[in-house]
Amino acid sequence: MDHRWHSIRPWSPRLVLQVKHVSSVAATFVLCPADEESSTRPISDMLGPNGVAVTVNGSNWHRVLVHVDEASNEAIVVVVGLVPARHYDVELRVDSSDEHEPALAVAETIDTTPEDNVEDDEEEDDGENDSVPSTPTLAPTPPREHTPSPTVEERATQIRSSLSALSNEQSTLTEQLRVVRRDMQRAEAALRAEIDSLKRASDKASAAEQRSKQKVLALQEAVKQSLAATSDAKAEAAIIEDSTATLRHQEDELEAQVARLREEASRIKAQADEAVAADTKRLSDAQQELATYESRDEKLSAKRVRLEEQLPELESRLASLLHDNEELETELAPRPQPRIPLAPSAHSHWPVTAMARQASSAGSH
Repeated sequence: MDHRWHSIRPWSPRLVLQVKHVSSVAATFVLCPADEESSTRPISDMLGPNGVAVTVNGSNWHRVLVHVDEASNEAIVVVVGLVPARHYDVELRVDSSDEHEPALAVAETIDTTPEDNVEDDEEEDDGENDSVPSTPTLAPTPPREHTPSPTVEERATQIRSSLSALSNEQSTLTEQLRVVRRDMQRAEAALRAEIDSLKRASDKASAAEQRSKQKVLALQEAVKQSLAATSDAKAEAAIIEDSTATLRHQEDELEAQVARLREEASRIKAQADEAVAADTKRLSDAQQELATYESRDEKLSAKRVRLEEQLPELESRLASLLHDNEELETELAPRPQPRIPLAPSAHSHWPVTAMARQASSAGSH
């Protein structure tokens, strides 16, 4: 990890920045007055109303914990939410409340690799034992006039308000630490998942490599077989080329035979068409004649039906006429008289013969 902090602007220092601790997920810094003249001012006044602004990799970083200790007149800045094994460019900026005083900023590049943290902690311990500050200072403003020290009551009031603020800040810091721990756990879980995925990918890659080797061997064997098949195909092609002339002669003979067969097929087809036409004509004539006979048969059948329907009526009329004839004969029969020989007359049986004639004429109709 690189602790080479440097001041962005070349002013005389009024705040000293010390690197307290750097871990794989957080970095702790301490801000304190640079000299006795600056120590007469409270650290909260020197930080200004906006406090300390932190930028990580060019972006504003909101996971920052700032604790102002009025007793020791120093400010502790903790940058949390870092990911292990990453490089970060951290910049701390202090905006002054006085418009005549310039803004102060320092920057550092840190590495959150766990192995480097051990060496950095040892270097920090050695630096503290030697009492040699290894941190840069922030550019200050010109010194101000000395302010009178507060009274006991004012100091007690300040201490009470500071205690209340510290209690609130402690609860806030506790909650933020919980959030940071949860984020750290999530980051570690993500790293473990990534490591597992890399292991699985490596296993898959090795299996794929083994399959690729097997495929290469199979392709080599296939190439050998293809070369052997190519030589066989060339030999067969030579044999086929030798027999091409014979096949062409046979092809010509077959084409001539096919032409003769086509001519004969055309002739047979023409004869068949003529025969079919004649048969079709005969069939048409027969169908017409059959239709004529069927029409005549239908007419005769209808007439026969009518006659059969009239036959019972005629029979009943004949029976009635015969009955009437019998009655007339009975009525016209002469009463018994003395037998007188008479000469036969031509009109003696006229009524009977007339009735018979009427009956016969009715039956004929």
